[in-house]
This record gives sequence, structure tokens and C-alpha cells, in this order.
Amino acid sequence: MASVVVTALLAAFSTTIGNHLGAKAVSPGEPAGMPARVDSVVMPRSDTFSYVFGDTLNLTDAELGQLNSLNQTDGDYQTWFTSRHAVSGQSIEIQLVVEGNRDHAVRILNIQPVSSCTAPLSGTLFINPSAGGDRSTHLLLDLDSSSVLTAYTGGKDFFNDYTISLNRGEQYTFGIYASTSKSYCHFTLDMTVLDGDKTIHEQVDDKGTPFQVTSTGVTFHAAYVTGVLNHSGARNAFGNSTWIRGDPLALDKP
Repeated sequence: MASVVVTALLAAFSTTIGNHLGAKAVSPGEPAGMPARVDSVVMPRSDTFSYVFGDTLNLTDAELGQLNSLNQTDGDYQTWFTSRHAVSGQSIEIQLVVEGNRDHAVRILNIQPVSSCTAPLSGTLFINPSAGGDRSTHLLLDLDSSSVLTAYTGGKDFFNDYTISLNRGEQYTFGIYASTSKSYCHFTLDMTVLDGDKTIHEQVDDKGTPFQVTSTGVTFHAAYVTGVLNHSGARNAFGNSTWIRGDPLALDKP
């Protein structure tokens, strides 16, 4: 989803906004590369989510059965969606791990999205709605806003109040939650880092490509539902709620 400035922030947001992971063993000499090295970029799989396809997917009974035969906690299940170029619907969660990469402390001053947005996708919606949930303690990026604040609890601008300082080998994990209710957006993250007297902009992306997210507030050509929307209560051999065909005109989407 760790501030040496305010100790209380560590306890309040250690599992949401971020978490200091401590320093690793380092080799002598000034390290090369960016001042805040990106160690990991992961989109955690959530038990509730929406996926959107640009094309209309009319799955046969056999194809739907094959999807429902997969364990939702296994990689093959996620691959079923990503191999078909699914895009996260409405929001995307990003777990970003960064590491101090200088002999002196570096400071992360800001994280902002750099986005390009068009009309939302409207081919096929796979929706597994949440029965509730609180995202307010993540770093919240509203891709619909022309002036994006990296907000957290209460809508405050996190980086206006705090900075993250990292010594060499010291890691920090950000929990980032980007959303759109209007568009289909490709975006990267612009991380501003203070390295001594230099301000460096580091680009963060998804393995060399932009992150993607699309609004679900449109009328789709096809839809599939699971979770609380599967009123039959059917489950597969792994105890997962199965996917069934839904009426795209009848769905109550955010």
C-alpha cells in the first residue's frame, strides 16, 4: 500500500497507507540508480472486484463452467482474466514497495498519477460487488479530478502533512487506491523524491506498461455476476461463489 517525522503515523497506518520494513544489508560505496528504488509493484487480488472487457464475451456453458472450475485463490484464476485483457473496473489497488538507494536519507515528497483518459469500456462486465469496506486509509487517487490530492482519512492531502524519509536499504510500502467514475484511464505514477538538493521524478508503472482502470457506470453489452449477486448461492468445489450470466440493464452499478 513509517514516517520518521511523526511516530504516531506508524501505528495508525502500518497496514494501510504504508509500512516501514527496516533496513537491509548494503554494500559499501554510493549505489547507482534512482534515489528511491522500486522494489515491487503488485496489484493485490481482492475477494470483491469488477473486471471489464472492451469486447462482448458471450461465454458458452462449457467456457463458463471452465472459469467456475478454478480456485479463486490460485494464479490460474487471475490469469483467466488477464490473458483476455481484462481491465479493473471502477478502481485499482496498487501495493508499491520502495527502498532508500543513497548513502544519505532521501525523502518521498509526493505521488501523483499521470493519466490519459477516454470514454469508458462497455463490452462485458464481470462484477463481484463488495458488501462494504473502507478505503479511506489508503492513498486515494481520484483520476476524474483535474487537481489530484493524494488523500487519506478525511480527505486530507497526505503529502501536505507528511513526507517519507528513507535511509539506504530502508523500505516502505505504500497502499494506493486509484479510481474513476467517468472514464477509461491509462496512468503511471510520478513519484517525487528529494535526493540531497536535487528533486527527482521517478515513473512507476505495471511492468513497463501503464496501469488501467475503467468506469463501470455505463450500460454493458454482456454481464456476469457472482458473490452477493448470485442469488442461487451456488459454489464450486473450492467453496467459491460461481459466476452466472446477469442482465446488464438490471445491474445496480456504482
